[in-house]
Amino acid sequence: MNIAILILALISVESGGNVNAVGDNGKAIGILQIHACVIADINRVYKTDYRWPEDARDPAKSRKICELYIAHWGKVRFGSEGPTYEQAARIWNGGPNGYRRTATIPYWKKVSKHLP
Repeated sequence: MNIAILILALISVESGGNVNAVGDNGKAIGILQIHACVIADINRVYKTDYRWPEDARDPAKSRKICELYIAHWGKVRFGSEGPTYEQAARIWNGGPNGYRRTATIPYWKKVSKHLP
């Protein structure tokens, strides 16, 4: 899986590239619609100091946050093999166990249309 290609597809679905996008009644911010709990999780796992909502609004930082989140939970859930595009997208949408939730299937279908 190429994470850069997946992130571009996620951006297309999440915000269409709008850095000022706000969703989920103000709980999701930026091009990747990042929630505060995602940043808290990344800071816990990687001992980083990302801030919400500031860093969720920064395109470069939000891409890195997404990459780290998928890398961590992909490795935890699927070992060194890592997740497929579908599993990774569904984790991004539904959290660490999102790849199992039927509610994330429609999201995956949207994302898959943006993949090469």
